[in-house]
Amino acid sequence: MISLRLPELKQAADKLFAKEDFDYFLVREINITTGTSFHIDGRLHKDFYTEEEMAEMRNTVYADWKQLRPVCYQLIKGKKLPLSFQITLSLSPDNIDKFSARYHLSYDSSQITGLYLHFRYENKILTMSTGTSMNVFTMDKSPDRAWDEMARLILKHAGIYHEELT
Repeated sequence: MISLRLPELKQAADKLFAKEDFDYFLVREINITTGTSFHIDGRLHKDFYTEEEMAEMRNTVYADWKQLRPVCYQLIKGKKLPLSFQITLSLSPDNIDKFSARYHLSYDSSQITGLYLHFRYENKILTMSTGTSMNVFTMDKSPDRAWDEMARLILKHAGIYHEELT
């Protein structure tokens, strides 16, 4: 797990809320505090969608960031900055398998149950930390190290400047 500071707040927030850089991630949870608090659980309610809509969805458990990003953007835009927000995103099982193949890991999405990016804004400081979740016991830290490396590459590709926190 790494923790990174994103010191160019406006640029990083623009990439997160107004651009498509993170649209392929799934939403696990969102908390936004402005004049009131908003909590979004990223789980989809299947009864809301038609069979056709469900068939078109990439993931049938969690909403894509692409779906919820405009809603979150509406909550935070305005003359005042939000007091805080926390956004937890994860890779889809298909992307976990691609990630695992890219880094030649001996694990797949049945064993790596989550690769997370956690964005936290509080006291005018934006940070991002990584996390991994596995459903097998292992002392092997290669998935963690590979995900940390991939997270840095994701930020670099998005053009988001970051600093390592110790």
